[in-house]
Amino acid sequence: MTPEERNAWQQSLAQIALDIKLNTLPFDMPWGHFENLCQKLIAEECNLSGLEVIDPIIYGRSGQKQEGIDIKGTIPNSSKFFMMQCKHYTLVTAGNITKWVDDFIKGKFSDQTSMYILATTFDISSDTKLVDSWHEAQQKLDSLGIRSEIWDQPSILAKLKNTFKVTSMFWGETIASRYCHQDFSENVYPYSYPVKNTNKVNNIIYIQNNTCQLDLIVPTEKEGIKAGGIFSFARRDLHGTTFSIDGKALIPLLQVKAHTSSLRNTNYLYKSETKYYLSLANIRLTLEDNEVDDLDWVLEQAFSYYLGSSKKIEAKFKTKRFERSSTDFKIKLCEIKQSLWSTTIDYAYAHDIANGDSSDFIYDSAPGCLKVFVDRDTENLDYGYHLIMYPKSSGSMLNDNVILEWEPLSDIAGSPVEIDQRKAWDAEFTYHWLHTYLFPRVYDWAKDKSTKENNTNLIRRLFKKENESHIPPLDYFIASNYKATSRNLERNVSCLKTMQNYTDKLQQHFHCYQHQARIKKELIINVVDACIFLLNENTELNCNYIRGNLRLGGETTLKELLLLKEDKESRVYSTSTMLDMALRSLGKLLELKHELSLYEIEVVK
Repeated sequence: MTPEERNAWQQSLAQIALDIKLNTLPFDMPWGHFENLCQKLIAEECNLSGLEVIDPIIYGRSGQKQEGIDIKGTIPNSSKFFMMQCKHYTLVTAGNITKWVDDFIKGKFSDQTSMYILATTFDISSDTKLVDSWHEAQQKLDSLGIRSEIWDQPSILAKLKNTFKVTSMFWGETIASRYCHQDFSENVYPYSYPVKNTNKVNNIIYIQNNTCQLDLIVPTEKEGIKAGGIFSFARRDLHGTTFSIDGKALIPLLQVKAHTSSLRNTNYLYKSETKYYLSLANIRLTLEDNEVDDLDWVLEQAFSYYLGSSKKIEAKFKTKRFERSSTDFKIKLCEIKQSLWSTTIDYAYAHDIANGDSSDFIYDSAPGCLKVFVDRDTENLDYGYHLIMYPKSSGSMLNDNVILEWEPLSDIAGSPVEIDQRKAWDAEFTYHWLHTYLFPRVYDWAKDKSTKENNTNLIRRLFKKENESHIPPLDYFIASNYKATSRNLERNVSCLKTMQNYTDKLQQHFHCYQHQARIKKELIINVVDACIFLLNENTELNCNYIRGNLRLGGETTLKELLLLKEDKESRVYSTSTMLDMALRSLGKLLELKHELSLYEIEVVK
């Protein structure tokens, strides 16, 4: 349908009386107009009987074999398609319906179809024979696993009633304004949110920007690491509808957006001819170009708030090195044998605060629970509780191990108390205390007690050995200490092997970015400097691998790296790809080394 054809047809409608609200629309349009109309309606509707359809296109041209279809569309995450037949008829018989559907079933696309629609300009509901014929055809389609709908004139008119944009495209704005619901002829955005506005109420951040809003739930010390959000949009067809998203889906979205200028550069958005399709865990939306711009800003602010809140909590609780066992602040510190835990409880009973005054008596004995408590200020501890720890079964059928979890202490109102080495303990301090203070003392106490008092019951329970003279080391009773990577990885680098592992981890990290991360150029220059330092010992080394990675010239690798650094403004790009390539080059040079001196390690770090 050319613009000239459309204008000519719209002008022919000028004789229609336009002083009253129209109840119908004329369908005496050119044949090609009807196919285009159906295509636009599918693109607007998107969701058909719970099925998302994108990129509906006219299939073939007049005169070509079309296999019983006129419009074909794709369905995300499916190998099957959406198909539509468009029949611009002034009169339809039952035989017509049967033939149309049979032609489609016999065609090559029937076994590739998930959803089929028969569209016609005739009123099928006006004749019972036509209705029965369609139901029979629908049963045939159902037997093939194909969902189906019929769009006859009344149903198409009903859709156009709520689609001013499409109606005005084919009949003109004047007629559309008198046929469509009045509010649809007005601004698509009758309501807008404040531009670039944020408000905070408790742990909810309301982030607004013109066409969209996100109610962001950020982690708090009291509520734990639970996070999530609720999206709202100002567009008329979405206004009043909210879309909730949990933390497992929201946080990766925020992380990806933080490393790219727009969602357009990510896999979360798919662009069709005129729209963007947003695809999240349980959300499928069509967005206009301006809405994507507004959403980009909202997500950027959301990540900033989430990261700030998380860092504040981490600074207090120090939990990120350890594995979480729940969305609350329950952290796995270690997995030990049941015998060691039982003996630890015996040790706590023996060293209850009521049994002595020395620094060893710091426990409030309780069955099945470890409580560190002092009833007065001491040299190392303030009055009160410092740790309360319960065991949790490992759930294994192969052993009776228990997992010891840390969680922050709270006051009578449920709010976390002050964290300090003299007060309540954070996760890292607790971990260190268990492994360097408590477990060694429990172990030595059990050996000493069984020896001095010939307490065979205690030693059998702890060591479970027929030969009681053979006592296994303490490590035997600690199945896993859940020790995570250090906060400062470079401080643990003490040899060539760890330096290689560290470099590999960094390279893999930046290689995993599928979007343009914001990389400081200084980071890349630092890696180049490390390569130059290592190459100073072999100035004539020519490494084609490094040359290819960094696009170097024909001089020695060392000289080319020096030239690269000199010309960094034009040759070094602030991208994750170039940092990835630089780290690969450093890794190659480390492979060629037999050892690294402490001096070399310090310089490379």
